[in-house]
Amino acid sequence: MAKSIEEYKRFYRFLPKSFSSILDDNKAIFLTRKEEINMNTFKNVILKNLTPNDVNFILPDGEILIIPASGVVARVDSHVEQIGHIGAIPVINTVFELDSDVIDLPDPQDGVIFITSMSVAQVVTDRTDILVPADLRRDDAGRIIGAGALQRID
Repeated sequence: MAKSIEEYKRFYRFLPKSFSSILDDNKAIFLTRKEEINMNTFKNVILKNLTPNDVNFILPDGEILIIPASGVVARVDSHVEQIGHIGAIPVINTVFELDSDVIDLPDPQDGVIFITSMSVAQVVTDRTDILVPADLRRDDAGRIIGAGALQRID
């Protein structure tokens, strides 16, 4: 069930004041910040998260922008092969089907940027609407707590 932006604000404690954030039925955040969202002069863009987890962006001013998981996860088809073992621990190899279509990746849409996993972005390098979280930020224990940027894969 989709949550309203008010429910997300209560749950996450804060969203950036500098953004106008609207949550639609597809759980995409619509941004209208006119300053620093400047990828080829985009002024209005929809960021849709096609990963299984919420993505936290730590902005230069320290605020956190949360892009909730949309419920749709784009992925590359793969299978696992056991290639050996170290003692009792199996060693496996994950084989990605790079020549197949990406599963659950929508067609390009005007004004929409899709946030995906690195493996998806590596398969669809011709798509300029596919970005991945980059400049990962970690807490004192080394756990990833957010990203500082978006990255395009060629």
